Parts: sequence; structure tokens; C-alpha cells
Amino acid sequence: MAGGEVKLPQFGAGDRIGANIRYSQGASGFGEGSNLGSISLFNAGNNLAMIWGSDGVFVNGAGIELTTAWGVQAAYEHHWSPTLWSSVFGGYAAVSYDSTAQTYFSDAIGCTATGSGAAKQTSVNTTGVAAGAATNCNPNFQYLETGLRTTWQPVSGFYFGIQTMYTYVWTGFGGDTLNLSNAGANPVVGARPSGFYNVSNQGIFSTLFRVQRSFNSD
Repeated sequence: MAGGEVKLPQFGAGDRIGANIRYSQGASGFGEGSNLGSISLFNAGNNLAMIWGSDGVFVNGAGIELTTAWGVQAAYEHHWSPTLWSSVFGGYAAVSYDSTAQTYFSDAIGCTATGSGAAKQTSVNTTGVAAGAATNCNPNFQYLETGLRTTWQPVSGFYFGIQTMYTYVWTGFGGDTLNLSNAGANPVVGARPSGFYNVSNQGIFSTLFRVQRSFNSD
């Protein structure tokens, strides 16, 4: 990881800009460098952007295939006054699996039968999917987050904040149709209805309002 921050007092007292870049193998949480809690996004009409994030994958009797992840982030913070400031931020991350790991995923979902030893999943698979409807089965994915946040501090340690953010996921398994079930050890996130889902890129806007009181903030 490499990054830095530059103070910009000529634009406002407390103004600053910063950026970083990350790369990892076998430590995706560090390589992605994002606070995104759930990268899978559901949309109307049984449309879904779906990924699996991991540090590595393996089957019994084989070594661990490490996951590669990298990301870049940048932000600029401007102070309108000593008690009011805004920041604009953005980040992009990409996660990829090598050819052996991709074979494990393909077998586990049921796209192919190469004999890799990967157990077929009960929660996400091609059971009942029309022939040729699941042909990609590539778990590689990318995502983008960008947003704007404004914070007001009327008194020391007391904050009001509002943040609007846009998230876009370039999905793994894009173009496939998969059967998602609430059965098994790993049920569909959020207990979504079981059924057939079209896997495609998805985006979403979100807004968060926050009130925070910190004690002993000095």
C-alpha cells in the first residue's frame, strides 16, 4: 500500500486532499481498501450483481489459490468555516481469481464438470436453469464507490452529517442465470425469495444522516 495527504490551506483552513493505492494476494480485505459491507446488489425483477470475496479458495487435497485484489481511493475535504466542512471521495477496486480457482467456482455452481473436487453448492447453482443459460461462471468482479459528505459541528464533540453515495458493481458471473435457494448452509443474503436470478451489473444510490456526540473529544 502507498498513499499520502497534502494540506491545502490556500483553499481553506483545514483543506486537504489524499489518495492511496493498494495491492494484495491472499488478503482481499486489505487490497480492496473499501468499507463496502455487502458487494452483492439486488435489483427489481430478479436482477442481481453477485460476487464472492475471499482471501483464497481450495478443495480437499489441493493448495490454496490466493485471491488477487487491488484498489485506488482519493478524497478532497473543504472547510467552509471552522464548524462546517464537506468532502468528495471515490474509490475503485478489482478482485480476480486465477484459472484454477475459476474452475473450482464453475464446478461448485454446476456450470461444468471438470472433476476439480469442488462440492456443488445448494444455495447457488444451475439446477433447473435452461441449457446454455449459465456459461460464464467467472467470479472476477470490480466495483466503484463515490460520494459527497457534509459535516456540521455546532459545538466541540457534537456532529451532524449527511452523506450521499453511489455504488456500482461490475458483477462476477455476468450474463448468467442462476438458481438461488434459501436452503443449505449459506442462504441467500437478506432471505431473498428462492428462484432464478439474472446476474448483471447493478448500481445503487444511498443517503445517510448521522448525529454523533463524542465525549472527551479534546
